[in-house]
Formats: sequence, structure tokens, C-alpha cells
Amino acid sequence: MDYHEIKTIIAENLHRDGLSQAFLGRCIDEVSRQVSQDVDVPILQCNQVYRLPPKHALLDLPRHFNGCVSLDEVERPVGPLAADYEKRTWRHPETTWRLGRPRKADKPAVVKRRLRLRAIDDPVSLASEGRPTGYQYDGKQLVLDCPTDRTRFYRLRYRRQLVLSEDEPTNPIADKYPDLYINGGTANGFDYFDEPNAQVYREKFTQSYHNFLNIETRMLSAGAIRSDVSGYSL
Repeated sequence: MDYHEIKTIIAENLHRDGLSQAFLGRCIDEVSRQVSQDVDVPILQCNQVYRLPPKHALLDLPRHFNGCVSLDEVERPVGPLAADYEKRTWRHPETTWRLGRPRKADKPAVVKRRLRLRAIDDPVSLASEGRPTGYQYDGKQLVLDCPTDRTRFYRLRYRRQLVLSEDEPTNPIADKYPDLYINGGTANGFDYFDEPNAQVYREKFTQSYHNFLNIETRMLSAGAIRSDVSGYSL
């Protein structure tokens, strides 16, 4: 289900005249914010692969970055490369989401080394070139512990802030668990108008939320979601 369909259903549930598109968008944004902050399951994680030339040590964080899971040095990617990754593509362990249409995942990345998150003793600009073994996260970039001695590829696995909007009309939650957005967005709308129906939809949202967590954590425990499967972006 996409952004416009979810907004339409929320408006019908609220059954009030004069609801603006901006107001309905804010109701949805609050659901995205809450789910992104409160839970960490693989369906909310993405991968991005970087091609880092020699003598470089900085990796720019992806748009909507919401926390680092791991950083691995990998073999050169094999498979389609998504040039417009951040704007139009979600990547998670089982499928590649391209405008809400799942397809088979690209070939898994071959991990050569996992880098350790640690403090960096010397400024990168003064360090000798080599093969990085660690990195530091400064809130805006990932800084490797030394500049690369040759072209290397790195896969960042990160938690992505959920977004559902005109520019990004779908995401894995909206596609697989639309009730989260419908019930949560409706509850947020009723809360704004201080109506008792808010509690009814808040309870529906809680039920949808628990269902989402139960399914995703069960899939993780059963090994259906593998954290080593990656899509690629340069």
C-alpha cells in the first residue's frame, strides 16, 4: 500500500471536513518516527556499498541514517548497482525494494574483514596509508583509521529512519504492514482533535505493532532473514 492510499483511508476514518494533505502527512510522519525509534529488526535495516579510492578515509553517511549496525570490507560488488539508491530504493536482507516492488536480492557481498568501531589515536591526515581495520563514527561521517592504500569496497549496514511521503511513496512497512500506518495515523489524527475514538485506534495500532514485532522476530529467530545478504550502491 502506498502513501496516497494510506492517507485516503486515514481521512475516511477521521470522517472530518477540511482535512489538509499536510495534516494527514504529519499523522503518518509520527508513525514513521515512532516505529524507527522503538524497534530494531532487519526489515528496518539497509546496506550501502562504497567504492573508496586510494588515499581516502571518509565515508559519507546515507540519507535517513539512523544508526550504524556494522562496517565490512567486501569484494568488488557483483550484480546491479543502484545509482539512485537513496531516493528510490530500499535494501534489506531478503529483497530489494524498488518503488515498492520486490525483486530478488543481488548477489551477497563477500566479506573480507569486519572493521571494529573504536577510537582513532592519530589524525587520519597524518596516518600512513594501508588497509583500515577500524573506524570512528562522528555523527556525520565514518572515519577509517587510516587512508586506503588502494581502491577498496566497504559495506555499511545501518538502521534507516522510516520515511513515507510524496517523494518516497512506499517502504517495507507500508507494503507489508499497512495497518501500522493506518491505525497509528488515524489515532494521531483523533488525538489532535481530542476525540475519544483515539483510544480505539491506539489499541488497534498496539495490536498491529505487536503482530509486526512477533512476525519479524520469529523470522529472525528461524533464520529466514540473514544479516549477511546485501544489495549494492556506489
